This record gives sequence, structure tokens and C-alpha cells, in this order.
Amino acid sequence: MKRSTFLHTTTLTVLAFLTLSVCPAWAASFLAQPMGLALDASGNLYVANYGGNNSNGSILVYNSKFILQSKKTITNGVDKPTGVAIDSQGSIYVANSLSSLITRYSAKGVWLPGATISASIASPANVVVDSFDDVWVNNGLQYVTFYSPFGAYLGSSTPGGTIDSIATSGEWYVVGGDTSWTQLPASEVLTNTGIAGSDTMPSHNQAVAAAFDSTGNYYMAQETGEVDIINPYALTRIAVVSVTYPPTGIVVDSKRGHLFLSNRYNNTIDVYTTKGVYITTIQ
Repeated sequence: MKRSTFLHTTTLTVLAFLTLSVCPAWAASFLAQPMGLALDASGNLYVANYGGNNSNGSILVYNSKFILQSKKTITNGVDKPTGVAIDSQGSIYVANSLSSLITRYSAKGVWLPGATISASIASPANVVVDSFDDVWVNNGLQYVTFYSPFGAYLGSSTPGGTIDSIATSGEWYVVGGDTSWTQLPASEVLTNTGIAGSDTMPSHNQAVAAAFDSTGNYYMAQETGEVDIINPYALTRIAVVSVTYPPTGIVVDSKRGHLFLSNRYNNTIDVYTTKGVYITTIQ
């Protein structure tokens, strides 16, 4: 199985994402600097709502018709969230950048303090869960740490550069950073030998958010606002969406044909079809 690196040019640190705060205190109940996105099996959209100066943020939940489910909002244990993920049982994982914790919640949004992950975590920028329910954390924008479903620390990879996005599905693992994005076989994640691959394709800019669809292809959003879909086996790439902002989160609802892009700078989430046709904006 091939490792592949996709090169691009412009460098922009996402650490600015973790310090920018411009929204009011009631951000816990409304979109305020939305970051990472996730979907559950019912098509509900979970948003890591970073929040403004006077808010610790929240996890907002929208149903498959893009309507806010205010009673499902999660604030307990949330501390400036940058990422959210759902496992096969519906459990919810939240990357809290300020407290440097990965907090876990039941499918009903009840905080499970005993399942909090804290080992070897510093300012997590994202969290994803693979098909085995193992938990992967974009740790301090510098490396990836890896945990069992029970929260046991399994190790880390050290790609040697700023990591702005991670995604995993099936056989593949994708890392986006300042100068490249790379796809690797999942079995090679913890080799600690760097992420440079043997196959390269030109790219436009920093890879800021990534997500797989149900077929095994993945979408990569870049700092320029271009979103490409990549077939990891054929190494083909097609631009499907171009927006005027660097997306801070991306997720694909293959069942309903929806692509979600979060815009931290405008406090919105844009919804497209998976072919790039605009549908609506959540705000």
C-alpha cells in the first residue's frame, strides 16, 4: 500500500485559530467560532463551538434538516473545544484546547468524567475515532497521539511539522500540514519516521481540514478555500467547492449527499451537496 504526499506552498499557523476570540458570552447556545464537525449514525451534526471571550464554548447539535437541537447542547466539561468525534456506539469525544483534555460523553450527551483522556495531551486541535473506536488526537498541532477505546495511551507519531488536520477511515490515515498533506496506511501511523511519502501531487495551499466519505474517498480543505475530493488508491483529485474562507471543520454525510464546512470567521456552517452545489448556510 502506498504512502502519498500532496505538496502545497503557503504556510499559515492554525495557532491563530486557537487564540482568536470575537464572540459574545451567549455563544454556548449559538454558533460562535465553529471548529471541528462530526456526524452520528442518525445524521445529526455535532459542532465544536469554540465560543467567544466570555464563553468556554459548547458542543451544538443540529438534526439532519439543519435545525438546532438546543436541548442537546453540551457544556459540562467543555473548555474551548476545537474538535468533536463520534464512535460506533454513539459516544461523543471532545478535544478541549484550554484544559488539554479529551472529554467523553454518552450518546445522550452525559459527561463521563471517568473516561476523560489526559495522558500526553497538550492543547489538542482535533480528535477523530477510527473503525476500531481507537481515538486519535491532533496534539498541539505538532504530532498525533493514539489511544485505545478505554483511553489507554498507545503511542504517538512525530511527523516533523505543523499538523493542521487529521482524518482516518478504513485502511487510510490522512495528515494535513504547512507544506503538504499525506495519506498513509493506518498501520504506519506510529512509525515515528516522518510523513514524507513517495508519491506527490501539487496543491494550492495549507491543508486545514479533512474528512472521509462512506466510499473511502476523502475531502481535503485548503487555506485558500478550495476543497478537493481524493481517491486514495488512484491518487486522483477533483476540486468540488471553492469558498472565500479557510474551513475550520469538514464532514461528509454520504447517505444524504451533504458536505458541511465550518467558517469560524463568520460564525456559520455552509452546506453543499457532495458534488459541490450550495444548499444552505447554518447560522
